[in-house]
Amino acid sequence: MSTTYIIILLTLVLSAFFSGMEIAFVSSNKLKIFLDKEQGSLANNIVSKFTENPTNFIISMLIGNNIALVIYGIYMANLLEPIIEEYIISIPFIVLLIQVVISSFLVLLVAEFLPKVIFSIFPNRLLKLFAIPAILVVKVLLPFSILISIISNFLMNLFFSKSTKDEKLVFNRYDLDEYLEEHNEITKNSKKGIDPEVEILQNALDFSNVKVRDCMVPRTDIVGISIDDTISNLRKKFIHTGHSKILVYKDNLDSIVAYVHSYELFKNPQKINDILLPISLIPESVLAQDALDKLLKDRRSVALIVDEYGGTSGLVCVEDIIEELVGEIEDEHDEIIFNGRQISVNKYHLLGKQKLEELSKLYDLEFQNTDEYDTLSGFIISNIGRIPKNQEIINIYNYEFRILKINDNFIEEVILCVL
Repeated sequence: MSTTYIIILLTLVLSAFFSGMEIAFVSSNKLKIFLDKEQGSLANNIVSKFTENPTNFIISMLIGNNIALVIYGIYMANLLEPIIEEYIISIPFIVLLIQVVISSFLVLLVAEFLPKVIFSIFPNRLLKLFAIPAILVVKVLLPFSILISIISNFLMNLFFSKSTKDEKLVFNRYDLDEYLEEHNEITKNSKKGIDPEVEILQNALDFSNVKVRDCMVPRTDIVGISIDDTISNLRKKFIHTGHSKILVYKDNLDSIVAYVHSYELFKNPQKINDILLPISLIPESVLAQDALDKLLKDRRSVALIVDEYGGTSGLVCVEDIIEELVGEIEDEHDEIIFNGRQISVNKYHLLGKQKLEELSKLYDLEFQNTDEYDTLSGFIISNIGRIPKNQEIINIYNYEFRILKINDNFIEEVILCVL
């Protein structure tokens, strides 16, 4: 009797092992496996071998699982049959039915559900932990794996004209994104912070979802000049702002007609109309990568961003879009300006124009996701439904805001306290 119990327990453990390793392999991050291989440890090298021949590994796990379940079924039936006949019922069909129900429930719980849940949560870690017993099983069952692979290829060719030809598994975008998120979680609290190279790679992955309105210069920050203004005033504006390009309008910023570049002043023009350069128009809902393609195709470095009503929403330069990938690009005209800071553990001095996404990354602050606003000023105004006053204290969710500076209808500076 004791031998029967040991065999049943052993087969359940083996079945759980095979089921878990199968789901761990499928759920594993192939990029992490590739990178871990460079460390040169035995377990990492073994797991890397599994990805080179995934069919053999999966078939070996399935064969091992089936063998364990067959042995389990035989011994479990022999154990339950006399107990059921003595204490419950002796009708053969009912006895068989009870055996199936009890055996299946135990297998599903212990050897299927629990191991698959656990192994899918820590796939790479558990693959390395059980790499040595797994490779032994693969080696022992290799002849059977090859035989089954040949038979399956024959059947696939016969009925579907397809082959199950083994292919080396490669990592995909999801693996890369998952690896970067895991890396960022580990490094964001360290003294060095997130590696710039990793941040650029993460930005590149997210770039396909970035819209041009997320990286444009807003209308309120646009520097423009009237087409009827003088060259002297244009020259002063270039010197004062340090910009190399200035938009030109007829009546106001909703009637932009072109832009001028600072180097055009070397031609000694008599009026602004003589040096106008055509400007591309891009809807604010367009993706940033499409906007970049259009700018490069049109051989332009600046585009006007328009809203759904045709009004000026902002402007975007090639540099603004590139900065979404590589971070802030500084040139000789850029001034060192205040861009927010952390005063204490739960207290921050911030700018209203800062993007909520940027604040979340810098200070680990959480804001409600919405398309209605993307700046801190927009977040505050949208939640209170009005323009706040200077030095006013506002509570929103678990944040307390003290308004430091208001400029027209825009909040320039605030003190944020986490309650």
